[in-house]
Amino acid sequence: MIRLVLFSCVLLIAISQQAIAARHALLIGCSDYKTHGDLHGSGIDVALLKETLSTPRFGFGPDDLTVLSDADPTTKPPTFDNIHAAFETVVAADWAADADPDVLLIYMSGHGGQRESETENDGTDEFFMPIDESDVILDDQIGNWLSVLDRKGIHTWIVFDSCFSGTMTRGDNPNETVRGIAPASEKSRTPILPKSNKDVGWELPTSDEGRRCNVVAFYACQAYEKAIEDRTLDESDGAPVPHGLFTYCLLQCLEQHRADRDSKLSYEELRRGIIERYRALGRTWPTPFCEGNLTQEVLGFEKWPHATALRVENIDGNVSVAGGQLVGITNNAILAVYEPKDRKQESPIGYLKVTQVTATTG
Repeated sequence: MIRLVLFSCVLLIAISQQAIAARHALLIGCSDYKTHGDLHGSGIDVALLKETLSTPRFGFGPDDLTVLSDADPTTKPPTFDNIHAAFETVVAADWAADADPDVLLIYMSGHGGQRESETENDGTDEFFMPIDESDVILDDQIGNWLSVLDRKGIHTWIVFDSCFSGTMTRGDNPNETVRGIAPASEKSRTPILPKSNKDVGWELPTSDEGRRCNVVAFYACQAYEKAIEDRTLDESDGAPVPHGLFTYCLLQCLEQHRADRDSKLSYEELRRGIIERYRALGRTWPTPFCEGNLTQEVLGFEKWPHATALRVENIDGNVSVAGGQLVGITNNAILAVYEPKDRKQESPIGYLKVTQVTATTG
């Protein structure tokens, strides 16, 4: 029997009730660039994410937040030196040593790009561009920082809302701006941390034992796509407010039902929620994707390795399951249906028999 967890279309969110030894967030938003096109939504997105993290739901205090945003005069600007120093401080921090893992969120919003490389397997280096453009933050550098955090046992969630497709053009839609810059001759300083002999890129680190690492990564788009800043997503105050498309959908998922302290959310459920919002907006691109242990609780410690987040729809009495043959559903299969809160799948609320199956639905 294929076990199926029934998730409603409304995402429910909670934070683990376990004691948290330490938690921190590094939020970086680059808006006013020296020569490249300005981004008007990065600072807004950072401010909204900071506000969300500061709610009782997530419980981040002022000392738990490091913010670099040129849109906020109370913070340091996201220059190369300031971004580099902030990463070094977080990596070198004396994280509390006890039985519970520590939690770190890293959010980077701004221009990203690619350049030719003789050392990478794919022939390109990905990078993040600080506002002063004095240097770039290379993918290898970020990969090394993540490896150090992983070896310390820090649970790190890193979110990139920038593109690595290597272009900085304004799209056909005047309400959209691409968060990327054209390949150029930017030269980066030698990373302070040792560089691996293999292609690191944005790849997640793995331990010497080959186990899945402590890092979860969310990307606004594929490496060959452009991340979008949209001015039509939020017009609640009568005037359009620019947001990164990916961050806007992510924040909507986090904000929805954040007052419900009895519900929980895994990274996989968050990923699916973002995709659903893209579909609701009629978006077929760019394609956000995620890596890491997505069965873990968002900014928490619980894991649900057996929960399969397949959505069940009932439209005019016709029940369908998102997934189909791609997830192993076959004709005449009997599916057990569970409440979202029944993470251990102990008490099914009913059963479904599959009478017709396609590649993506059952």
